[in-house]
Amino acid sequence: MPEGRPKHLSLRNLLQPTVDTQPGRPALHGRQVWTYLHFDEAATHLARSWLDRGLEPGDRVAMLLPNLPEALVVYFACFKSGLVAVPLDYRYRPPQINYVLRHSGSRIFVTDVGRLDEVAECEEARHIDLAAVGGDGAKHNAQPLLDRSEPRAIDLAAAEFRPDDVAILFYTSGTTSRPKGVTMTRAALTAGTMKFLAGVPLSTADVALVSAPLMRPFALRTQVLPTLHAGGGVVLLEKFTPADYLAALRRPPVKTFLAMAPSTLHQLVHDPSARPEDFAGVRLCISGGDRVPLDLHRAFQQRTGLELSVQCGMTETGMYALTPPFGRKKPGSIGLPFYGTQVCLVDAQGNDVRAGEVGEVVVRGPLVMDGYWNDSAQTRKTLRDGACRTGDLARFDEDGCLWFVGRQKNIIVHDGANVCPAEVEDALLEHPAVAEACVVGATDAVHGQNVHAFVTLRPETPAPTSADLRLFAEARMSRQMVPEQIHVVAELPRTGAGKIDRDRLHWQAEAGTTTV
Repeated sequence: MPEGRPKHLSLRNLLQPTVDTQPGRPALHGRQVWTYLHFDEAATHLARSWLDRGLEPGDRVAMLLPNLPEALVVYFACFKSGLVAVPLDYRYRPPQINYVLRHSGSRIFVTDVGRLDEVAECEEARHIDLAAVGGDGAKHNAQPLLDRSEPRAIDLAAAEFRPDDVAILFYTSGTTSRPKGVTMTRAALTAGTMKFLAGVPLSTADVALVSAPLMRPFALRTQVLPTLHAGGGVVLLEKFTPADYLAALRRPPVKTFLAMAPSTLHQLVHDPSARPEDFAGVRLCISGGDRVPLDLHRAFQQRTGLELSVQCGMTETGMYALTPPFGRKKPGSIGLPFYGTQVCLVDAQGNDVRAGEVGEVVVRGPLVMDGYWNDSAQTRKTLRDGACRTGDLARFDEDGCLWFVGRQKNIIVHDGANVCPAEVEDALLEHPAVAEACVVGATDAVHGQNVHAFVTLRPETPAPTSADLRLFAEARMSRQMVPEQIHVVAELPRTGAGKIDRDRLHWQAEAGTTTV
């Protein structure tokens, strides 16, 4: 049966129950309030405009936006038209932007006017149409995203999209030196929304306060899509600071649903101006990515009187574990396998491990990615018989709860964002004085992990300080990639095969010493 039949949820009719019954109900709260009808009409208009200009289902639409309602208009316009949304991490700098535009083959690039000067540095951006949000982009030949043109009255409901059509292309750093494009199908996003609501009941009375970036899957899949399908409201915070978040909590409407990374939640609950009454309307708060420190569990409960729910997942799988939002929790655990998802723990040979033993997390279910964009080799490594090998390590306890142990990969997770060491190393090696570089992660109670770099210098060049190198790095990479500490050493340790001993450097960073 085609996806668009009215008896079944599809991405293009996700808003329809509330549009039909309560069109004037507030859907989005940003710089202005958007009703469900206004939001739906804006997405429909944009979808028709793009199709009228010659775009076809399957074409890619890239966007680099903060948490603005227009970002959600772009998502839903893509859902309605069959175009593929390609959200870029807002912290990307020109090298990352240029790579994603080229790799995705995007036809249109949507960004806010404040980023247009940087975008102009990207060679790929000169060959595609630009659309601007938040001001006049004429200087860079960028058209307004939401113009007043009248496109043809294209019947969007007539198109029959397949469930396995790609809907979103999320880029995430992996074990290679370049971001990988994770393909999420229409069926995966639809199933994720329905299964979330099956386990976490939301209603028209719920209002989600969204501070996590809309350009990443956590906010979209955990808060936005379920809340909007339930008919609730979404309040968008463009940038997180404790003061701005608390001010948003104190303004109407009453916020009932929070979700944020452990690092931002830590800042919030430890802010001296936070009061228990600020959280009086909150009934659900989800944090995680992997485990959440016990100290944060305790601080959150002391500040709010609520128990914290923890989720674990990755871009490739969506959420695969969740502590019961309104049931018994084990602080420190990442909860039970997410509803509708099969989670297995296996050893190096692929055999199931027993309860209490550590194994690699393997996830199977309707939320799992379709594969990596234009990377069949990496897809075959990660997806085996429809199951995703996550590289995460965990154990089951006697009650079937999962406990996150660590990662097999070298990926560093800082503030919920994946940092690929090779990308940071490549940037540091651009400095004329740097001879070698190795980047590792060190555990941090607030940020999850901090980025540490070990470098050796060329003797024939003036020696930069660690501070000099950090400034050099800040100009060339996203903020979360910039090393917290850069250690200048005489030489890097080697393995027997002559390779840099990354494990030894990791332990040096964990121990807080630089003697290698």
